[in-house]
Amino acid sequence: MLSRHHLGWIPPQQWLHLYRSLLRECSYLPDPIARPYMREYVVDRFRRYADDRRPSFNKDLERHCKLYKTGLEKLKLLERANQGYSRQLEKVLRLAYGRKGRRRKALLDALVPPEVPANTAAVMELIQKPRMYEDGWEPPAILMDLLKSQHNNGVISQLSHRQVKHLEPAIPKANAWGRPVNMSRRKNIRQQCPRGASIREIAMEAAKEEDYLRHFFVTAQS
Repeated sequence: MLSRHHLGWIPPQQWLHLYRSLLRECSYLPDPIARPYMREYVVDRFRRYADDRRPSFNKDLERHCKLYKTGLEKLKLLERANQGYSRQLEKVLRLAYGRKGRRRKALLDALVPPEVPANTAAVMELIQKPRMYEDGWEPPAILMDLLKSQHNNGVISQLSHRQVKHLEPAIPKANAWGRPVNMSRRKNIRQQCPRGASIREIAMEAAKEEDYLRHFFVTAQS
């Protein structure tokens, strides 16, 4: 596969050696889910760039070096995971089980599909709903249930990854001058709280879809 196309100015033999080393380390992983997932991840990454024949890509030495460095970093991660280092092994497992990375996004996208208004009443309700992080906005109920379940899970709390301690942000009623906290500040507090950090990516995707639909229907009405 790799010999069909010269991956830039780094010798093909180096890419092939890196590719084989990554696949070998994937086969050593102790978890039956992580082994095929990481192997597929490596193969997909190499195929994506091995068949890229764009002249701009072939001449981009800096890009090639960054890709090669990323491959070496992933190889080091897999090696240390196989050697029993808990932090590196946990990172691999988090990738494989959808706790981070593209698998996490795919699982949560399937968990919270975008809602398309079915009638005029649903359209009006969508238009009037508060935007993300504004007063009255709440993440999808199924995401909050998932977050609460993880919050109460004793096993998850032992992981090295930073866990959520509070599900609701503490928003002060007044600022340092005794005035009411303005909307932008309240939105920032909600966005920066641990709960917001945990659901931000998926909530953002849902909000993008919702904002697009809201804009479409408002424009159509006007």
